[in-house]
Amino acid sequence: MQFLFLIGLFALISCSTNPQTIVYNEDQCHACKMIISNSHFGTEMVTTKGKIYKFDAVECLVPELLEKGESNYAHILVTDYLTPHKLIDAKSSKYLISKKLPSPMGGFLSTYAT
Repeated sequence: MQFLFLIGLFALISCSTNPQTIVYNEDQCHACKMIISNSHFGTEMVTTKGKIYKFDAVECLVPELLEKGESNYAHILVTDYLTPHKLIDAKSSKYLISKKLPSPMGGFLSTYAT
């Protein structure tokens, strides 16, 4: 009986569409394979089936999003530049391109909650 409970619990957990915390200096960018190291720029997408893709910058996330389509994702998240480590909804975020704020992939693109 306990075995069946554990299998059921595992099935529920493994199908979660909840975002995960980006582990900076450990997690790898899905697109460019660089280690995600700058906590001002990490991004993440969670599919409707619960698969999580982490990226080191918006510049790496966008091609994947364009290829797969927005409807395949339960969450599309970017980091609020002013609050490192804080993932926010990409759709309601504000975006800035500024040569004063270099991003990991050289696009000078940063995101903000407001």
